[in-house]
Amino acid sequence: MKLKNIYIIAILLTIGLVSCDSDDNATGHSNVNFTAPTATYAIIGNNLNLNVDESLIDPDADEQDVVTGIYKYGVFIVEATIPEAVQFDTYIDLTQTGGTASSSDFEVERIKIPALQTTGTGKITILRTGDLEGDETLVISSNTNSTNINGTQDFTFEINNDYLNDNLELTIDWCGEYDFEYEVAGGVTGHLTGDLGDSIDIDVAVFDSAFTYIDSASAGTASCPEVCEFEGLADGTYYVVIDVYANSLASYGLNESLNLKLSYEQEHFIDTTTLLHNMSLTSDSSGQLGVVALVTKTGNSFSVVAF
Repeated sequence: MKLKNIYIIAILLTIGLVSCDSDDNATGHSNVNFTAPTATYAIIGNNLNLNVDESLIDPDADEQDVVTGIYKYGVFIVEATIPEAVQFDTYIDLTQTGGTASSSDFEVERIKIPALQTTGTGKITILRTGDLEGDETLVISSNTNSTNINGTQDFTFEINNDYLNDNLELTIDWCGEYDFEYEVAGGVTGHLTGDLGDSIDIDVAVFDSAFTYIDSASAGTASCPEVCEFEGLADGTYYVVIDVYANSLASYGLNESLNLKLSYEQEHFIDTTTLLHNMSLTSDSSGQLGVVALVTKTGNSFSVVAF
């Protein structure tokens, strides 16, 4: 029995040595080779046409509808698929490899294939820049250089129909706290405090060069500030006129001036610019009109001169 046990142990040791020699090749390393899987790619979701009309992109819309799951126009989902899952998260970069578009025209989010999964997604977003660039191309490629994944693919976008913003937003602001003294009969001094936006109601009327009232650009909301939108108007000259609809301070005989702040901007073209116009609290009572600015529109371009 003792000899039989020794014989069995000898056989097991022999098998173990042969096994170790077969797997390790006397190097201490396994001969089992890892074969990197090859990924395939596809654009999925509701945006499949890579011919993008920039004017249709809404930068203020939610990227994805939380109810329907639909992505807004200009957002493209790239799906990568591998034949077999791996034991670790895998990331595949999406990079620009060609085209005439610049880095300001798009954003990318790299593809992630989670551990033990065979699919993952990334994202390419075409942006509405407002720049007058003409038609452009953009080539985005999957980049697997730093991963244990093989297989790349190019996605070629055509970006056309530049978004042209022809709206000038002009704001007239007179809000702000005041603290005035005024003379009451008999030499008594009165004291006034409050907010100018509450005490004075100013409407803004816009007229064209023929002095035709332009309702779409005018503003009379009884609030401060008032905002005028010069959108969709024909080329030409426009007068910005303030109408002091109500001024509860006019009857106090104040010797004060009120600075109207005229701020205007045109997205992508004109940064916010502020001009000043002075009006007298003493003489400007209800019903008084005054031209405060001249706006000239030529194509998509605007110029503003304050009086």
